[in-house]
Amino acid sequence: MKKKDPIVFIFITSLILGAGFLLATIHTIWHAPEYVSAVLTKVEHPIHPNYDEYNLLLHDVVKGEQVDYKAVRGNPHLQKALDRLACTACDEFPTDADKLLYWVNAYNLLVVKTISDRFPIFNYKAVTNDLSSRRFTVGGQALTVKDLRQLKIQPLLQGSSNGDATDCRMLMLICGGAMGFPCLCDHALTAEPERLKKDMEEATHKFLLHRRNLYYDKTTVTLLISPFFQWYDSLFQQSFDEPWDFAIYYNPKKQRFNSLDFHLKRAYNTRFDWRINDIASQD
Repeated sequence: MKKKDPIVFIFITSLILGAGFLLATIHTIWHAPEYVSAVLTKVEHPIHPNYDEYNLLLHDVVKGEQVDYKAVRGNPHLQKALDRLACTACDEFPTDADKLLYWVNAYNLLVVKTISDRFPIFNYKAVTNDLSSRRFTVGGQALTVKDLRQLKIQPLLQGSSNGDATDCRMLMLICGGAMGFPCLCDHALTAEPERLKKDMEEATHKFLLHRRNLYYDKTTVTLLISPFFQWYDSLFQQSFDEPWDFAIYYNPKKQRFNSLDFHLKRAYNTRFDWRINDIASQD
């Protein structure tokens, strides 16, 4: 068996490492202003959140289950809400719920900001690169929207610090910006128990009312649910054996199917509605 030339091996390895270093350097230089802006931000550490500007923005631009992105771009409350988010940290908030909702509000706001900056667009996939690469200052940290979901929201959704499982209906409060995701609430989310319970109930009800998210096919005796449930099945399984059990338990349609029927098949819809959740999009 012919031995590999060590010089060629060293050369190729060096080339790969050099390319990686070059890409890392370019990435750092490209995003340097975002990191510098975050570092220079004077951060406050209140014990209670203040979502005044964000509330005003939502009141102006959320129309039913959709968003008026054209109105977002010129809304005076958008930049004020972003400025508040940039300089407010949640590390002193009293509960995990307060912290989780801080990150969820931040996520929802920055999704709206990202889409509005690209608007007019019609498909969510047009902003996927922005959501994973563009950095915003959040509580003095330079974070992408993807960072918020994976590094901040996801760990808290896995359960609070005392080990209790988080109510999986919290997922219904996270608006990804496409028609297939849960819709955006017309107010900021807070940890006040009765208000939060109502918000989760209403959001879950709205989501499951749509045929694309929950549908019983009588012909094939199949219960179809959105692929959204598949993407977050581990979170739904904190409280239910399977995501279908969540949909059955909170089923707002009261469809006549027997969840215990031996013949009932369970499946995920093969399609997801990637249209932007703008007021121009219609079900």
